[in-house]
Amino acid sequence: GQGRVVDAVHTGGKKRVNELAYDPRDNIVIAENSDDEPEFVTLISAAPGHPILAKIPLPMAASPLERIVYDAPKDRFYVSVPALKGLPGRGGLAEIDPVRATLVAMHVVEDCNPHGLSLVSDTTFFIGCGANAQENPHGANHVALYDLAAGKVGTYVAGLVGAGETAADLVLGRYYVA
Repeated sequence: GQGRVVDAVHTGGKKRVNELAYDPRDNIVIAENSDDEPEFVTLISAAPGHPILAKIPLPMAASPLERIVYDAPKDRFYVSVPALKGLPGRGGLAEIDPVRATLVAMHVVEDCNPHGLSLVSDTTFFIGCGANAQENPHGANHVALYDLAAGKVGTYVAGLVGAGETAADLVLGRYYVA
């Protein structure tokens, strides 16, 4: 059959919704309003009726939010925050608990403005760092492997332009940047 729109969900933002991700365990969708002030994410039930479960503002974001990933083993969403207010050259990963509907932590990512975001392991993220980092010793465009447990980047690879999207093929041991 043909696809059709079954519902329209309004997040309460004045601007458009950008990125989405889905938590199949709890049947929750996260949507980000990255052009609103302050920027915020909305947790929405994927059940019929699609009620809004929570709106979580991210006032520490200094530029539009980017990619979202869902980490099934931890039952967490992670949102790329390219720039943090008052922290030049640093971005963050907002850790969201979908069940408690809370911002658990804002993990600071040194010398990186996170855009592309892929989960590599329970504690490692492959991040495409955008060109916003003015004070970046690793170059304006690069990628990073961020160790959540250690709270820092373990590896930087410079010279990869256009790091808006990332992907990891763990079977073949390859990382992709677009």
